[in-house]
Amino acid sequence: MSQRLLFKLVTKRLPERRVMASYLAPFLTDARVRRDARKLLVGIPAAPMREVEARLAGFAGPVLLAWAPEDRLVFPIRHARRLRERFPDARLREVPDSSTLIPEDQPGRLAELIAAFLRETAAAAPETARHA
Repeated sequence: MSQRLLFKLVTKRLPERRVMASYLAPFLTDARVRRDARKLLVGIPAAPMREVEARLAGFAGPVLLAWAPEDRLVFPIRHARRLRERFPDARLREVPDSSTLIPEDQPGRLAELIAAFLRETAAAAPETARHA
């Protein structure tokens, strides 16, 4: 599979060639990275989102779910909606015009969402501490 085809599957806009190469270089040049990638891929359970949900049950801290609603291949939006219901303090923020690799497609928007989340949770932290 060519680099361009691979990135077309997970981005809406192709990154520069040097960026694509930086993602793939460790995999292409280091046998240990390839070995670890194989272990990861073989070890992925059939229903990974359900396993994640079960492991995180009971987590009550703030959660930011920055999700690409157009990603139908890797992380469909229904996964984000299900995760949002599992966490009492979750915020689902959709990142339009993006696919799986949100940091490549919408880096500025993702940074804004993270900064806003940190401001919101920092402002709420003293109040949460008083109720603990």
